[in-house]
Amino acid sequence: MISVSSGKAKSNRSLYIAAGVFEKFTKRPIKAVMFSQREAKALEVEMVYTQHLLLGLIAEDRFSGGFLGSGITIEMGRQIVKSIWHTDIDDKEENGKGNGSGLGPEGAEVSATDVPFSPSTKRVFEAVVKYSRIMGYNYIEPKHIAVGLFTVDDESAGRVLKSALYWSYMDC
Repeated sequence: MISVSSGKAKSNRSLYIAAGVFEKFTKRPIKAVMFSQREAKALEVEMVYTQHLLLGLIAEDRFSGGFLGSGITIEMGRQIVKSIWHTDIDDKEENGKGNGSGLGPEGAEVSATDVPFSPSTKRVFEAVVKYSRIMGYNYIEPKHIAVGLFTVDDESAGRVLKSALYWSYMDC
């Protein structure tokens, strides 16, 4: 299950907000969001950022030709995310801002679905819900998340996608 709460005092409010955001999600986008949480945890990052949301979409994609038929695979996406943010993760560990252990603030192990969303990722979800309403959809699919991701993105997912497309093109 997708979790966005960050404490007992806020848990009821957070669950209400999460229910409002995710209630229109079909199974595929829920899987993509859960994959994004797993990707963030595997990379030992404390939050799901937009680049992890992109990795979740890539992991969930059913096309045999890679993400949306582009040739971008989950392995390629992971390598690019690691190469772009490797020094950022090292800096956080050196400055004591990240422990790189997959443990929460109190040292308790964090499950893959307990990884919270960054403010930019939350903005993507809000944009997806708004887009869904405007377009008259009563459901949300992965393609809607992709639209929201590149509409609201903080450039992180775009940076990964540009690099992946470049390397995919160079392999041809």
